[in-house]
Amino acid sequence: MATRLNGLQSAAMRYCKIRVTTASVSSVMCAVVLIVLSFFVRRWMGDTGTYTPTQGTVRGGSVAAEQHKGAVTYTVNYDVEYTVSNKKYYTTVSGPGGFGTRAYAQSALDSAINTRVVTIYVDPSDPAKNTTIRNREDYLMMGMLVVGGLALTYGIISYVLRDNPIMCGMQVASNVHSIFRN
Repeated sequence: MATRLNGLQSAAMRYCKIRVTTASVSSVMCAVVLIVLSFFVRRWMGDTGTYTPTQGTVRGGSVAAEQHKGAVTYTVNYDVEYTVSNKKYYTTVSGPGGFGTRAYAQSALDSAINTRVVTIYVDPSDPAKNTTIRNREDYLMMGMLVVGGLALTYGIISYVLRDNPIMCGMQVASNVHSIFRN
């Protein structure tokens, strides 16, 4: 009986070792992909860190209806005029949303025309390129690096501890839900 139990325990440990090794290798591969891709985010999204701020004035706009959880809400989109090197440029900026009625949203738009000043970040080499949020690619890059770093850390630690019975216990515990499902 003891021999059979030892055989089952060693088979369970081999199974767990395979699962932990597979999980750790998969985790490291995903981490490497995330970390490598994070360095290309600026190329794909455009580096807005060098954009310079300028002030724009709301000159017009529109009100758009949106369906959200079965209710209709209204969003204001502002047409903004800004000047760089004595040349005028125009862009559309999404304004506040969630207005309950079109009239309320229109009132917000009407009160902003020719009075509301908006900060626009423009590309110094091409002022027609603009954004209202500067360095957004940095947040994505940092998020990818953090998640990649966590996945890499998990992969390395789980690989080093793959022979540890506690890691095996964690794998078994993660499969308990499938035992009770059947």
